[in-house]
Amino acid sequence: RTVKHVIDPRVEQIKDEIIEIRRHLHQHPELSLKEYETSKYIVAKLRSFSQNLIITEGWAGGTGVVATLQGNSPKPVIALRADIDALPILETKSENQSKS
Repeated sequence: RTVKHVIDPRVEQIKDEIIEIRRHLHQHPELSLKEYETSKYIVAKLRSFSQNLIITEGWAGGTGVVATLQGNSPKPVIALRADIDALPILETKSENQSKS
């Protein structure tokens, strides 16, 4: 079995939820250092995913979130990072209607 055979079915199981999360974030944009509701949303989602996460709030100007999942394997660590701020731009109605 390859990694693709293991990952693909799992991705398909959560695809609709991931699309919903993306849509929510894009429908509720917040500018840099003002992502208070975005941070709350992210923390709530992370808590719903796992009770084993250690979540630290208040990073990066007060709105950053760090989630740590402690494993018991000596193998290498993976770190993911994402920006959560919106850019101050005006969109036309057709540009704002995303399909995914």
